[in-house]
Amino acid sequence: MADPFVSASEFCEHTGMAVPTDPSRLQALLRATSEIIRGVTGQVLSTVTGEVLVVQPEYSLTFGRLNPWPRAMGDVIYLPERPVTACTMTVAAVSFTAFSFNADGVVWRTDGLWWDKAATITYDHGYAETSSEMAEIKSICIDAATRAYTLNERGTGEAFGMELMESRGFAPAIFLLPNELMRLESFSGIGVG
Repeated sequence: MADPFVSASEFCEHTGMAVPTDPSRLQALLRATSEIIRGVTGQVLSTVTGEVLVVQPEYSLTFGRLNPWPRAMGDVIYLPERPVTACTMTVAAVSFTAFSFNADGVVWRTDGLWWDKAATITYDHGYAETSSEMAEIKSICIDAATRAYTLNERGTGEAFGMELMESRGFAPAIFLLPNELMRLESFSGIGVG
C-alpha cells in the first residue's frame, strides 16, 4: 500500500483546522481517501522508482495462445503506470537500448522489429511531489477527506451526542464528487485491449 497523498499536518495547514492531539483518525481517513483516488484512476500516482516488470511477447509459441497482460503488441509495449519518467530494459539478460518511450507509458522498438522475447523493464513513474498534477491530486484528497472528517466531527452531534460515528459502528462517508471524478480522468491509465 502506498503512502497517503497528504499528511495530517498538511491537511490541517490547508483547511485551517487545529492539528488533533491524536491524528490517527485523520490519518486513516487520508489513507482511505488516497486509496479511493488510486482505485478510481487505476494508478499509483505517487513517485515510484525502479519498478520491475517482465513483459512477454504478444503470442506464446509454447502454449499457442496470447500471453496475459501486460504483453507486447507487435513492436509496442504499454506500461501499466504513468507518467513514465525513466525506463531501462534487458532482453535475454542483455541490456537493450533500441527502444524509445513516452510519459504515457508507451514503449516502442526503434529497430523496426517486433518483440519476440520477454523484456525485463525497470521504470520510474508517478508525479513529483512538487508538480502541479500532484497539487491537484492533493487538493481532491483534502476536499474528500474534509467532507468525511467534518461530517463526523460536527454532524454526529445531532444523532449521537458527542460520540463519533465510528464508535457506533458506522463508517465515515468518504466519496468523490462528480467534478472531482472528472478532474481525475486525466490521471487514469490508457486503455489497452
